[in-house]
Amino acid sequence: MTTNLPKLSRQEEPRPDFTKKTATRLDSKSKTTVSFRTEPASRSLPEESSPSLGSMRYFVEAIVVLALAVSVFRTFIVEGFMISTGSMAPRIRGYHYRVTCPDCQFNFAHTATEITPGNDPQSNPEGHHLTCPNCHYDRILLSGQTINEGDQILVDKQAYEWRSPERWDAIVFRNPQRPTQAYAKRIIGLPGETLQIRDGDIYIDGELQRKGLMAQRQMRILVSDSRFQPQLQDDNWRSPWIIAPDASDANWKFQKAGFDFNPDVTPQTSENTSQQWLSYRNWVRSGGFHRYRVPLKVWPIDLPLPSENTVLRYDSNEKELSCRGALPADIVEKLTVMTVDLEFHQALKTLFEQSHLRPISDWEAYNEQTGLVPETVSDLMVRMEVSAASPQSQIRLRLNDGWYDFQCRFDFSKRIAELSLHGQKKILRVGDLPDLPFEEMIEIEMSVMDRQVLVALNGEVLFEPYAYRAEKEVRDTVVEPIHIHCQDGPVSISRLQVFRDIAYRKSSDDLDISESSPQYPIRPEEYFVLGDNSIVSIDSRYWPKGSVKPSLIIGRPIVLHLPSRKQTIEIGSLKSQIRVPDFERVRMLR
Repeated sequence: MTTNLPKLSRQEEPRPDFTKKTATRLDSKSKTTVSFRTEPASRSLPEESSPSLGSMRYFVEAIVVLALAVSVFRTFIVEGFMISTGSMAPRIRGYHYRVTCPDCQFNFAHTATEITPGNDPQSNPEGHHLTCPNCHYDRILLSGQTINEGDQILVDKQAYEWRSPERWDAIVFRNPQRPTQAYAKRIIGLPGETLQIRDGDIYIDGELQRKGLMAQRQMRILVSDSRFQPQLQDDNWRSPWIIAPDASDANWKFQKAGFDFNPDVTPQTSENTSQQWLSYRNWVRSGGFHRYRVPLKVWPIDLPLPSENTVLRYDSNEKELSCRGALPADIVEKLTVMTVDLEFHQALKTLFEQSHLRPISDWEAYNEQTGLVPETVSDLMVRMEVSAASPQSQIRLRLNDGWYDFQCRFDFSKRIAELSLHGQKKILRVGDLPDLPFEEMIEIEMSVMDRQVLVALNGEVLFEPYAYRAEKEVRDTVVEPIHIHCQDGPVSISRLQVFRDIAYRKSSDDLDISESSPQYPIRPEEYFVLGDNSIVSIDSRYWPKGSVKPSLIIGRPIVLHLPSRKQTIEIGSLKSQIRVPDFERVRMLR
């Protein structure tokens, strides 16, 4: 769209003739002499500053204005901070090594702030090994890896101008002991409350605190991702996803990042006959402290008895075969060849399987390994992307937390989701499924955390979370906590992910999370904060006064805007490392 503006007009006046000879006019009052030149005069232009000086002045003014704007912006609205420690790892990292597993290609981080001269990987390159948190490959050398700077986050300094901080909010604040230092932690206790840590959970005034979907997403820690499958697949590795009870069932087929289910349909019933479950088990390749035992009536007569210093032991009194930690596959293979005792073969195979299956624990690949024994974590979440090729397809998803075995059935023909206990008919919760286009991927999330069952589809909670109480004090040990069953139609499942909840410890040297912590009374107008990486975090558990005053709170982190990694560049014979952004990790921090 254009606008016709009126033209500005100017009345023409006769111009003086500057070619005439000089004339003198004598004014009787002013006696001013006016002279005219007899030659044409060249047009005189007003003086202007040189282009270079004008550009320089414009540039300086722009820099000054920009600096003032940035200063105001940082002072009152948003400010950037660099994280130096791993107290909020692995979600927000301090100085760290960025490691890629050579077997499954999974990327993970390992702390660089806890490295001491005694465990420096550069001074002892063969003695510092890491274990992949996804496939548990344990021969990853840290030597030669470069140290990356801590994550940079943007902090909303106006976040609490109009509302008070809430539980589970991540905040940046001034250290109560050293106000010049800025820390990032998570608000756990609110003013006037009494806080206690039990079994890794948070209790306020005696009541268990439960997290919603958004808080669970922010705090969950990845345990397994089906997109990253090992390529080496040595004798000590087994897939964490198995088809049970019959692994030869042709209905399930493993794909690159997940599984496809194609049912067998009989002409009489038009229903599939498969009763197989796709089950998850936490399989580790090596290590461990626990002693595993299986019954064995007698030691083979054609084998010498093992000595006390060997991995394998036999107790003739208890009639037990045992090992400490994961039994190596090469020992199983060697002993199997040396004897023809079939009962011993079966006991050895059973012991091998049992010693490699572990409950999910609070072990964290980010931290330096210490003598602290990992504690079992039974609060889990499963996330999967599903495509149902038929409107008759059904999916059943089960999670077992050691107290109850919950099951959610997704019936796409009736467009309902039903929560119940596995093997029981009583329906605990019912939710409506939205109108979903078939053969398009949908996201299903189910969690059993904080004694609460939560189910979501495409980020929307399907029904009110089901909270429950434990009927017994001690949970059962569960090594296969997740099961998936499909029926009545083809289903494609991709990107199967297993997460665990944060298990808070009373202290960094806490040997048993089942023991309750002291009670922490929180003073009015103060907040109790904890780090997500509970084992290494220095937080309200250790400070003399513990709580954080509102005046020390800077704001709430909103964007992980500049995570980085080191990259080597070569120009001729010159080699250097530069810091480049890690765009895969740039995200909002809600």
